[in-house]
Amino acid sequence: MQTLLITGSNGLLGSRLVRQAQRRYKVVGISKAAPTESPLGYDFCRVDIRDRPRVAVVVAKCRPAVIIHTAAMTAVDRCEISPVEAAAINVAGSEHVAAAAAAVGAHLIALSTDYVFDGEAGPYRETEATNPLSVYGRTKLEAERRVAAVCPNACIARTSGLYGAAAGVRPNFVLWALSR
Repeated sequence: MQTLLITGSNGLLGSRLVRQAQRRYKVVGISKAAPTESPLGYDFCRVDIRDRPRVAVVVAKCRPAVIIHTAAMTAVDRCEISPVEAAAINVAGSEHVAAAAAAVGAHLIALSTDYVFDGEAGPYRETEATNPLSVYGRTKLEAERRVAAVCPNACIARTSGLYGAAAGVRPNFVLWALSR
């Protein structure tokens, strides 16, 4: 059975991917915080993607065939308040994951966002010019560039409007609207 590593395995998207992937892969989840659900049913390593040596060691140890990189600082308002932290997580952290994937020959699927566009003319094609208006969008665009440079065969997928509920995940717009 092939090993699949999911970064941000405690997040909204990562936690869903873990549940789905367990049917077909040996799953290793990494996140900076311990999982809130128990029992897990998958291998978990506490890793902050800003820690390049730790990322490299964990990836080298589990030797995944595929890495799905969902870890990010996604709170757009928080990115504006803490741009250095946003860059450390979204840009440098993504580069660390890409370098580790390249080192073991893992296929990398890196999640990005439609915030790399300005929202003026969507829906967008992947070939259209980017124009991020926020720190979040700028850090995710730079992360895309770094991932592509370090791991040229990586797949970069831009998401839009993720929502849902998961243990320990901050509320999103849909949950907020439903609560009102």
